[in-house]
Amino acid sequence: MIEELDKINELIRKCVENYSEQAEEYEIEVKEIVRKYFRKIKTLLEEVNEINEEAEEIIDDNIFNIFRLKSKEIVRNLDNVYIKQIVNVFSINNNELIDILKKGKRNDFTNLTEKTFKKANDELLKALAENVKEQQEFIETKLENYLKDRVNLLETSKRESENILKILGENKEKRFKLEKKYDYIINKLKILEDLMEV
Repeated sequence: MIEELDKINELIRKCVENYSEQAEEYEIEVKEIVRKYFRKIKTLLEEVNEINEEAEEIIDDNIFNIFRLKSKEIVRNLDNVYIKQIVNVFSINNNELIDILKKGKRNDFTNLTEKTFKKANDELLKALAENVKEQQEFIETKLENYLKDRVNLLETSKRESENILKILGENKEKRFKLEKKYDYIINKLKILEDLMEV
């Protein structure tokens, strides 16, 4: 009985060791994919700032800092997702595993391994989707607020300018140039809205 238990413990230890190496490789790949995704988002956000020809940034440094910190937190949360699953499944306390090892059924063992990695993948994807969604909502809210403020400011400025031009009785040419300028700014804002939808 003790010999059998020692053999089972040794098999479990080897499984954990071998699959942990695989799991670590998966985690490294997943983290790199996530980092690339966040770098792409950051680049798009920087491009949004470049659209604005004025000195005032659309997305301020505070938003970039929060985005950066949250991105690091998300990547950090990916640590050991696979390894935790492996350690939980390939444990002396897992009766399903013990039965498989006692019976020596390789096919059942392979199925258990695949099921373990699939569950780890599912948990990782679920956590990742929730975190990314939170990031997107944060950025969308900031951009939407900026757009609303900008549109309100432009509409107010346009009305005030039209009133001033009316009062001063300026000619149609000046009014036409001013309207073109506002139309240009509004078009820039529409481009920003289109970028947000990407």
